[in-house]
Amino acid sequence: MASSPSQVQPAHPAGPDSPIIRCNHGEQAVKRTSSTAKHLKREFYCCKRPRGDPTRCDFWHWADDPLLKQKITPVSTPQIGVLKGGFKSS
Repeated sequence: MASSPSQVQPAHPAGPDSPIIRCNHGEQAVKRTSSTAKHLKREFYCCKRPRGDPTRCDFWHWADDPLLKQKITPVSTPQIGVLKGGFKSS
């Protein structure tokens, strides 16, 4: 992809309670918007580490790519309750 400016958005595809997209480091990916003529305003996810950082991974996917679903981490659900007394064997 050519070097071009892009917009940064939160990496939650459908809001703060939606699954989180993670890069190869396991860190939350950044959602950006392409500004190239060929893919104008098309959204993509990439590693949040800055370009030129030797620790930046090569994670990069179009937001509408079906393969992206393999990189989604579900948001943890809050603990509903604590089991009291344990289980009784029968």
